[in-house]
Amino acid sequence: MQLDLEDPTQRTKTILIAALVIVALVVVLFFKMKAIERRIEHRAQVNNILRSTTPLAMAESNGDMAVKRLDFINAINNYEQAIKLDPGNKGIKAKLGKAYGDFAEACWLSANLKGSAYYYEKAVPLLEETASPSELLEYLKDYGHVLRQLPDEPKAVLIERKIDELKHAHPELNK
Repeated sequence: MQLDLEDPTQRTKTILIAALVIVALVVVLFFKMKAIERRIEHRAQVNNILRSTTPLAMAESNGDMAVKRLDFINAINNYEQAIKLDPGNKGIKAKLGKAYGDFAEACWLSANLKGSAYYYEKAVPLLEETASPSELLEYLKDYGHVLRQLPDEPKAVLIERKIDELKHAHPELNK
């Protein structure tokens, strides 16, 4: 079919169709621009969050993610970095103490008694400050077993004394 632009009806239809196509294109472009604006705004928000994240928060977050992967070496490194940035932060001290203790247990399970004793020794002071009595008791018992297996009698006796003191201070642990 051939268009007859001399015919006023045909010309009007053609102009209306062209106008509808243009309107449709404008609407599509409008929504595409809005989508692009939202993406740009989202990227700006993400960049602001990343810029506002402190080295302390990043170190703690990286440590938390490493613990979830059971990557205790990276967890310990990140928590140690966080402690250097905020030495009085009890929450991070608790996480570092548990990471030391959990890595000590992993060393023990892999028959690395010296490594286990080393990390338990680092864990205990932090756990004494931050852990619940029942958590501390479990770590101390495990540390005592490692010291007996080494054998390191003097340290084992000190840990057993700590266990007795803890049980005396918290009779509910004697059950």
